[in-house]
Amino acid sequence: MKKLSFFFVLLLLSSFVSAGVYPIPDPNGKYNNIGIQAYVLMDLNITLINRGPFDKFILVNPAYNYTIMRNRGDSMEITGSSGRIIYLDLNLERNMLNYYIGFWVKPYETVKINVKAVEAWPVNLTSEDYKNLADVAYSNRSAGYINGTPVWSGVIESPEESIFYESVVPQMIVYPQKYYTLNKIIHVDGFIDVLRYEGKVTLVLKNVPNDEGNVFMTYFAVGMPVIFEGAETYDFTPDYTMMFSEYMKDFLPSYTNKESSKKEIETKTPTSKFNMYSLTNKLLTGEDIKKENPDMKKVQKPSFDFPVWIIWLGGDKIEISYRVKWDNRGKVSLFGGQKEKEIRFILDRRDIR
Repeated sequence: MKKLSFFFVLLLLSSFVSAGVYPIPDPNGKYNNIGIQAYVLMDLNITLINRGPFDKFILVNPAYNYTIMRNRGDSMEITGSSGRIIYLDLNLERNMLNYYIGFWVKPYETVKINVKAVEAWPVNLTSEDYKNLADVAYSNRSAGYINGTPVWSGVIESPEESIFYESVVPQMIVYPQKYYTLNKIIHVDGFIDVLRYEGKVTLVLKNVPNDEGNVFMTYFAVGMPVIFEGAETYDFTPDYTMMFSEYMKDFLPSYTNKESSKKEIETKTPTSKFNMYSLTNKLLTGEDIKKENPDMKKVQKPSFDFPVWIIWLGGDKIEISYRVKWDNRGKVSLFGGQKEKEIRFILDRRDIR
């Protein structure tokens, strides 16, 4: 009977997948084991200067969209794409060299470039799996909608001795992953300098199986995914729930009623009291959580502090944005861990996952 049930569920799964229902996790790694896909959109204005006496041809990454604006008023657009691309009417005589796409910068010329990572070709992130003991009880899970009706299926393989598993905790599934230095923005050329840049970074968190409805709820935490070295980071929308140090030292021990170890959680400055919020369809915003004496088991964590959002996602997706700004006259100060309106990051690149 158990074997018959197993094959029956597999038959259901095969019909579900063809009808717009998604396996969890995605076998191709697009989304994790709670159906969350993470990616970043960027809209940056970057000002470059050619300080040398030579014409320079700057190669572009064809995945981004570019608008090159010159002081004399003319502009040029390069539209990025994934896969095989064909450029038509792009003025290839002017914008191609050695069969690569790019643009010219004259000696001592200053050029402003708008660079966008768009929905069609975003900056992909890794969504880490939600870790829990209940995974041993399920295999081949699928979820989604058939003609607007929510469906879920899975093969149940629960051990006989298990009655309950642990409660759901908003685990971190997105950590800082991209670290932009000036050398990452423009590769080595001794005459080409970045004068300034500013723009907006948008983290998109998509509940993939919920594409056609809002029945499937998810509860998790994410960190700031993209960091620009030395840049001001501000205008967080919506505001972050807490800093990573608070999440590890204060929130998790309070939420799980477990003691933690101060020796294992190091913070640069004392943390202020934070708010934990009532459930909404988007972010958690609302009731004070009492701080406990932390004494948490040893965990792997980055050695720097960064904003964290705790999210209750009941719809298709949520967007979290922040702005960055840098110029070559700015003075960079170390970020000390307190919640601030403007923060700067100086860190070891090895900290980034």
